Order: sequence, then C-alpha cells, then structure tokens
Amino acid sequence: NGNAEWGVSAGSPNDDGNEITGNVGQRISRIDIDSTNSVWITGTFCLFNQNTYDSCDANFGAFTLSKSGTSRYTSFTAKITENGSWDFAVTMRDDQGYGLRAGNIVLDEANNAYISGQLCYSAPRRGSGCNYYFTNEDSTITITGNLYNPSTPFNGIAFLAKINSDGVWQWANVGGVTNSGSWGVASV
Repeated sequence: NGNAEWGVSAGSPNDDGNEITGNVGQRISRIDIDSTNSVWITGTFCLFNQNTYDSCDANFGAFTLSKSGTSRYTSFTAKITENGSWDFAVTMRDDQGYGLRAGNIVLDEANNAYISGQLCYSAPRRGSGCNYYFTNEDSTITITGNLYNPSTPFNGIAFLAKINSDGVWQWANVGGVTNSGSWGVASV
C-alpha cells in the first residue's frame, strides 16, 4: 500500500555525512534482508578528522559503537528486526593506517552473514604492523590478529568474516594482497 511501517536512524551527532560525496562520517556499504525479514547493514562510521584524530561514538538504537582516534575507518555490522527494532550492532576495526572497511554483506539460508572488505589499509605499505579486531555487542573481542613486516609492500589485506544471526563473530579469514579491497562477495 506504500505506507512506511517503521523507520530507524543511526550514527554520530557530530560527524556523520555521505562519504561518497566527499563529506566524512558514516557510510552504509551494503544492505541485505534475511528469511525473517530482518534488515542487515554493514559499513563504516565516524570517519576520523585527519587533523585531530578524534575518537567518536555512533548510536544504533540502544547500542553504542566506539572508534578510536588511531584508525581512519572503523566498520559496523548491524541487524534490524522486521518490526524496526535494533537487534545488535558490532564493530570491526584495526589500529593502524586507514583502517578496516566493510565492503559487502551476503546472507546464507541459516541467516548468518558474511562480510567482506579490506583491513590494515596502508599500514603494510608504510612498513608498520597492524592489529585487527572483530568485537561483539558486549565488547568482547571474538577475533583478533596481527600482520607484521610484510615482504612486499601493498595497500591492504582482504578479509571475509562470518557473523551468526545473534551477532556473534564466528570466524575471519584474512589474506590476499589487495590494492582496492575485497568488495565482491556475491553469494554463499
């Protein structure tokens, strides 16, 4: 009938914007809908100010996600139930360079999500190490790792991560030199 059933908002009160047009802030990379009609979104939030390296918080309903000032990009994955309630919001981040950028999200038949993207962008090119973290809504770090002293300079590392329908990270595979990120996961 064309009538809106619900609407939600998310983000930071200070620095959200549309990165695609050159403003800094929050960027939703992809949206998908699971078999229960829940909406899944992934993207970046709180793009840092290059001059001040500010930390930032973004709100997704009752969930507050934080970004440290050391990474340009911190990414999120969030789920909204079919009635418009935030089910969870979780983070993916690293601690160096331009950060971790979520690129795509696809869902399987069991309503698990697979997120692809790029992490540790520019840190290996500068010869520095990089730690990465996939954090649950209760702030526990499920998956962490590090990359140090690569033998060949490159811009970043591709990743593919799985998160279950309850918002708990299951695994992350990291590898594959990339100059533009891993944006192309299309189906599982």
